[in-house]
Amino acid sequence: MLRSTLLRRSLVLGASSLAFSLNATAQEAGSEPAEDDRRLQTVTVTAQGREESLQDVGVAVTALSGQDITTRGIIDIESLVPETPGVTLAESPFQRTVAIRGLGSTGGNLGIEQSAPFFIDGVFGGRSGQFLAPFFDLEAVEIIRGPQAIFFGKNATAGAVSIKSARPTDDFLASLSAGYEIENEGSFGEAVISGPFTDTLRGRLAVRYTDRGDYLRDTSTGGGAGGYEETAIRGGLEWDLSSDIEAYLKYEHAEREASRRFQLACANPEVTEIAGPFGAVVECVLDDRLSSGAAFGPLSQTYPPGGDQSENETENVALQVDWALGAHSLELISGYSSYGMQFTDGLDRSAIGLAASTTDETFEQWSQEVRLISPSGGQFEYVLGALYLEQTHEALQSITQPIPSDPMLLAALGLTTPPNPPFLTDVIDATQEAEAYSLFAELTWNFTDSFRVSAGARYTSEEKDFDPNVFRYFGPVATQTTVHNFASATADQVFTFENPGDAEALRRDEESLDPVVTAEWEAADDVLLYATYAKGTKAGGYEFFARGLFLPLPANFLSIEEEEATNYELGFKSTLAEGRARLNGAVFLTEIDGFQNQVVNTQIIGFETFNADAEIFGVEMDGVFNITDTYQLGGSFSYLDTEYKELFTGNPLPFAPEFSGNLYLAGHRSLGSTGWQLNTRLQANHTGEMSFDGTNAEPDRADAYTLIDLRIGLESERSGWEIAVNAKNLTDEDDILLYSAPTFLSNQPQYAAANPRGPLVGEGRTIMLQVRKDF
Repeated sequence: MLRSTLLRRSLVLGASSLAFSLNATAQEAGSEPAEDDRRLQTVTVTAQGREESLQDVGVAVTALSGQDITTRGIIDIESLVPETPGVTLAESPFQRTVAIRGLGSTGGNLGIEQSAPFFIDGVFGGRSGQFLAPFFDLEAVEIIRGPQAIFFGKNATAGAVSIKSARPTDDFLASLSAGYEIENEGSFGEAVISGPFTDTLRGRLAVRYTDRGDYLRDTSTGGGAGGYEETAIRGGLEWDLSSDIEAYLKYEHAEREASRRFQLACANPEVTEIAGPFGAVVECVLDDRLSSGAAFGPLSQTYPPGGDQSENETENVALQVDWALGAHSLELISGYSSYGMQFTDGLDRSAIGLAASTTDETFEQWSQEVRLISPSGGQFEYVLGALYLEQTHEALQSITQPIPSDPMLLAALGLTTPPNPPFLTDVIDATQEAEAYSLFAELTWNFTDSFRVSAGARYTSEEKDFDPNVFRYFGPVATQTTVHNFASATADQVFTFENPGDAEALRRDEESLDPVVTAEWEAADDVLLYATYAKGTKAGGYEFFARGLFLPLPANFLSIEEEEATNYELGFKSTLAEGRARLNGAVFLTEIDGFQNQVVNTQIIGFETFNADAEIFGVEMDGVFNITDTYQLGGSFSYLDTEYKELFTGNPLPFAPEFSGNLYLAGHRSLGSTGWQLNTRLQANHTGEMSFDGTNAEPDRADAYTLIDLRIGLESERSGWEIAVNAKNLTDEDDILLYSAPTFLSNQPQYAAANPRGPLVGEGRTIMLQVRKDF
C-alpha cells in the first residue's frame, strides 16, 4: 500500500512537472528565439554510442565536463559522489565500490565485480583497483543510471560510469596548477602539455601529484592517519592514418600509498575505553583518533603500530581506432588494464592487535571491442558490436587470530591442547581465470520526426575457473603473518579444493541474454518523453577469502550465483524559458533477482556470501536555470525505496539513502577593464540515513547529513592566470559515518556490553588554495 501511494504521488509529481514543461514550451512556440547570453550550453553525451545532446537521449545520465571536474575540486570517486544524488560510495576495509540507484556490490569480496562498472576511455573496469588514478585532465565523466545491456553491458546491472581522458589538441596548449590544503596540510601539483608534432600526429602529456593530508590521529604512533600520497601520469597520441582513419593511443600509470582510516568505537556510549589481554588499553570512542598495530602480545613484532597501510599500482592502456566507412563508422577499442595491491588490516580496529590480515592482490585484463555504427538521421539507425575479454586474478591473503580454549572447539580444529602462543594463521592462495565474449545490437526505427522506438540485446558467455588453497599454521606467528614469507611445505594443515568431487563446483560457465526496449516521443518542441524496459546481468563468482575458523569449507559455499536486474522506467527531458532552463526527471522500478550480498562473520573471521531477491522504486529530478546572464541556479534530487524480498526481508538495501540531493548557486562577474572575472559557486549536498549491510543493525547505520561547499575564484583569460579558494564541508561536519561493521572484538564475551564496532568517519572541513596558469 505504501509503495502504491508513493508511486501515485511520484507519477503526479512527474505529470505536474511535465505539464509545466509542455505549457511553458507551448507559450514559447511560434516566437522567434532571440540571441541571449542566458541560454544554456548544449551538453553532449555518448551514452548511446553516438555524440548526442543530453536532452535528445532517452537515458538518465549525469554528465560533467572536464571544466566542471576541475572547478568543483573533483579529484577521485570519493569527491564525485556528492555531486550525483542517488550515487553512493560503498566503503569496506578491502575495497570500495559504487552503488547507483541503491544497487551496488556489497562487502569486501575481491572476487565479485562491480554492479556499476567503470569504462575508462571505453575499456571495461569491473574492479575497484582498476580506477585508482585521480580524476585529472579529463574531457568528461558520465554516470549512466539503470541496467545497461548494450553500450555498457558487461555486468552493468546498476548502471555505468564512463570516464574520458582529454585528447591531444590541434594547437599548442599547456597548463600548470598547484594547491595547498590548509586544514590537513595537503597539496597537489599538476602539469599538462598538448599539441601537434606534425600535421597528422598530435600528443598530450599530463602528470599529477597529490598529498591528501591526514585528517585523523594515530595514538599508537603519535602521527597522522587517513591520508594518502598519489602520483599519476597519462600520455596520449592521436594519429590521422588517412582521411578516413584516426587512431588514439593512451597509457596511464598511477601509484598510491594510504594510511589507516578505520577505528574502534563502542556503540555503548558509557564505554570510552577497553583493555586487551596483553595489557593494551585503547580508546573506544567515535572521533578523530584511532590506534593501530599490536601494542603487546605475539603480533607486536609482525604487526607494529602504524602497520595498517595500503599500496596500489595501476596501469591502463587503450587503443581506439575510428574508421569512416562511407556514412558508417567502425570503432575498434583494444584495452589492457592491470593493478597490484598490498595492504595490512587490523581486524579488531585497535592497538589490542588480537587479529590481523594481509593481502597481496594482482589483476590483469585484456579486451577487444568492435562496433559498427550506422549513419544517423535516416528512418533506421543501428549499432552492431562484439566484445572479447580475458582476466587473470590472483590474491595471496593471510589471517592471524587467537584460538578458542574450549575443548570441543579445539577438538574441531584437530587439537588436544592450545598451541603456544594460542594463535592460528591461515594463508589463502587463490587464482581465478576468466574469459568472456559478448555480441550486441540495437535498431532504432524513426516512425516519424517525433516518435521512435529502439530495441536491442546483448548475449554474453562467460567462463571462470577458480583455484583456492588454504595453508594453516598453529602457534608461532613471527614469520607467518606476512604473505610474502610463508612456506607452504611447513604448514600444519593444507586444505585444497582441487579434488575431483569439487572440481565442477569451482568452474562456472554462464550465458545471458539482456534485452532493452525504449520508446521516445518528442511531445513538443524541447520536450522528450521516454519509456524503457531493460535487463542487465552480472556474472556469478567466488569467495576469494576462502576460509573460516573450521576448515575445509564446502566448495559450493565459495560460490555466488549471477545477479539480474530488470528495470521499468518513465522519464522526461525538457528545455524551458527560451533555452534558459532544463528540467529532467524519471520514475523507475527495478526488480533484482539474486542480488549479490556479503556480510562479515566476525566469530569465524570470514564472510557469508549469498544471493537474495530485492526491489527498488525511485524518483529522480534534476534541473538548471540561468537566472541572469551571470547567475545560475541548479540542483538534483533522488528518492529511493529499497527492500530485500528474502533473507533480510523488509530491510533496506545497503548504501541506499532514501533521500539525497543537492542545490547550487553559481555566478560570474567581470571586473571591468582589469580583464579579470570573479567566479563563485555555493552548493549544498544532502545524503539521507542509510545502512551498510543487509542486517540493518542499529550501531551500523549512518545518520543523514548535509555538506556545504563554497568556491571563489579569480581568472584572467587575457593573462591565463586563475586563483581560487575551494572549501569543502564548510561547516566542518566531522562525525559523518561512511561505513561501520562489527570487529573481531564484537563477538568476544568480555566486550559484549561495550558492543565495539569498526567505523570509518569522513573528512571534516578542507580549504584548498589553488593557482593555475594556462599558456
